[in-house]
Amino acid sequence: SPSPSPAPSCGTELIVNNGFESGSGTNNSNFSVYGWAVTLPASGSVVSIDSTTFNSGSQSVKLAVDASNSNNGIKSSQTFSVRENTFYNFNLWVKSSSTGELQIQFRTGLGSGNYLQSDGTTWNTTATYFNISTTTSWTKYSLNFVTAVGQH
Repeated sequence: SPSPSPAPSCGTELIVNNGFESGSGTNNSNFSVYGWAVTLPASGSVVSIDSTTFNSGSQSVKLAVDASNSNNGIKSSQTFSVRENTFYNFNLWVKSSSTGELQIQFRTGLGSGNYLQSDGTTWNTTATYFNISTTTSWTKYSLNFVTAVGQH
């Protein structure tokens, strides 16, 4: 198989509003972040913009998770185009008020099912899960992936 290409314009940011600088809200009912689709839990956990604690820029997204509720996930997503057979790097900065564990899901594809590639074959939507052991200081986590030949 051919060697993967570097990401488009190496260093170019593909994620819109990656630092959550264009966002507002102090609770689930008024939370909004430009460029992101956010699905909030029915109850228990709370998501808000925090302008007092941030890694860079002037604010961050704060998740207050109700650990007693097994259905307390907060889903945020964004769609962007990729090039086939190309290396990508996804970075995430996390800080917690206490040590614990956070599960992140990174999904390639637009939803469930199969997608037709330009070469006539199909590829499945895949999800990669990784568990993060949180700390009380800002910590960078990275996920690297290579798109398949014909995957766009």
